[in-house]
Amino acid sequence: MGITQFEWIKYPGTDLPAAASGVRLRSRDLLKFGILYYNGGNWKNTQIVSNKWVEESFLSRVQRPGGGSYGYQFWLWQDTINNKPTPIVACIGNGDQRILFDKTNHLLVVTTAGNYNKWTIQKNVYSLIEDYIYPGLLNNK
Repeated sequence: MGITQFEWIKYPGTDLPAAASGVRLRSRDLLKFGILYYNGGNWKNTQIVSNKWVEESFLSRVQRPGGGSYGYQFWLWQDTINNKPTPIVACIGNGDQRILFDKTNHLLVVTTAGNYNKWTIQKNVYSLIEDYIYPGLLNNK
C-alpha cells in the first residue's frame, strides 16, 4: 500500500506492540487504510484483506453502555444525518485520530489531532464532522 513511514510503540519494558494504541501513521496512510476497508479489503484491484473479514469487522460484537457497539477494532453507532438514521463505523484513536465510514452518504473522513488523553473536549473531531462536513455535504446535494 506504499506505507513507508510509521512507528509502532511497544508496551514499556517489552517487545510487544501496543496493539490498542501504539501505531503511528501519517494522515495519508490512515486514508489508505480507510480506503482499503471502504472498498471491502481491495486495494488498487488487489484483494489484500478478505471481504468477509471486512464485513465481519463492521458487525456489532459488544454492546456499549449508553448506546452503540464495538466490532473487530471498529466502533459502531447509529447517527441521524439529514433526518435519516445513518449507521456509522469508525476507527477511534487517542488524541482524536479518526477514520469515519458513512457508506449511506458515500463518505470517508480521516482526521488527526493532538488531543492526547483529553477525554472531555467539547469541540472534538466529531464536532468538526457534525458542524462542517455534513452540512457542507448535504448543502451540495
